Amino acid sequence: MSSSTTNFIFVYGPLLLGVLFLIIAGLGLYGMVCMIRLARRELKANRNKPYQRQNRADTVISKHTREHYTWGNQCDGWRLINEEDQSIIQERMPPGTYEVRHFHNKSKQFFFVLSGTLTIEVDGTVYKLVEHEGMEMLPGEPHQVFNKSEKDTEFLVISSPNTRNDRVILG
Repeated sequence: MSSSTTNFIFVYGPLLLGVLFLIIAGLGLYGMVCMIRLARRELKANRNKPYQRQNRADTVISKHTREHYTWGNQCDGWRLINEEDQSIIQERMPPGTYEVRHFHNKSKQFFFVLSGTLTIEVDGTVYKLVEHEGMEMLPGEPHQVFNKSEKDTEFLVISSPNTRNDRVILG
């Protein structure tokens, strides 16, 4: 090896290694910047999409596919959500029907009218709810629902926690 080659390597070698390092590091940094931009684009694209459960066959909930039961005098109920910490029930009451007066020790309930008119008596006061109106019942509040109209009434009863074994019937 000639002395000029040796001088070149000693003088410029570290500089060339530094440039090579910067190029490799720059490509890595460029790759990271590209990944961040791609992730931001993906987040923007999905920002307005509703949350969807993964790996679950029954994500669509319908009264047509859930447990049905009858109560009172020809009233229907569908357990849309039936978990220990909450329940969501869709109920249908034909004209002239009612439930027994009762209260719950632990459960808080929300009644929401889907169609028709629902009359609710809460601790002696009567309320009339129409479509898209609701009312909350706190634990310990005596209440009773009626359909005093001439058409079916459908409504949701949302309870937290679940009302199973938490109903005290009043005389």
